[in-house]
Amino acid sequence: VYDEWASEFQIRFHVLEEQLAPYQSGPEERPSEASPAASSPRRNARLPSFLTEYVPSPDTLSQLSELLDSHRFLTITGAAGIGKTRLSIEATKLSKHNAVFVPLADCTALHEFYDAVLKALGTGTQSANSLEDQLLDTLQVIEPTLLILDNIDHLVEQASDFLSAALTANPHVSCIATSRRALEIPGEAVYRLETLPNPASAPTSSSELLEYPATALFLKRLTQSRPDFRVREADIPLVVEILSLIHISQGIVR
Repeated sequence: VYDEWASEFQIRFHVLEEQLAPYQSGPEERPSEASPAASSPRRNARLPSFLTEYVPSPDTLSQLSELLDSHRFLTITGAAGIGKTRLSIEATKLSKHNAVFVPLADCTALHEFYDAVLKALGTGTQSANSLEDQLLDTLQVIEPTLLILDNIDHLVEQASDFLSAALTANPHVSCIATSRRALEIPGEAVYRLETLPNPASAPTSSSELLEYPATALFLKRLTQSRPDFRVREADIPLVVEILSLIHISQGIVR
């Protein structure tokens, strides 16, 4: 289950799982001699998982999939908590890309960025070279891979030049970045994630509430925690008011 503190443990688990995979067939079979830097993780094996169903706005996932097919660097922007991380993962699941998730919320310096990406790729720091050189060497020989650079907000200026160089060095590497603003890298596509449509005034019935993605998602989450909950007509104005406040403050958290 995705959470900031759990991401590193989840990634380490999948790295160890992949390293042990060659030994599962028995002692007779020897593990591959391929370089760890040149290998590629199983498709989407390291993506965070969620307990809740994803409820996107209409056509959102299809638009993201089309952008992923035509651009090697895509930035999803939007307010904090609006659902950028979840959208990047769900869109990747529908694509043909082999993806690796890199949590960057706690990274504020370039060396922390390099270290986080190396750990996510499963290579770690294996030589006396600088972290920047190690990461660039790894990305130059890696098989086709999509890096999900999640919450890169603190590193927009610092990491832009490196990412531009890395993408130029290997045409098989692609990136999705989630950030409150674009990185302004040449060839970057930017998708602005807006809040889900919300009723401007209170509908006359609970069935009309479900016609709006924001209220439909709100009620779905509510019934997941309270299966016995049923919307009464008296509740409708309160639901609309709650959603309006969330819309104003930060957007709908998917």
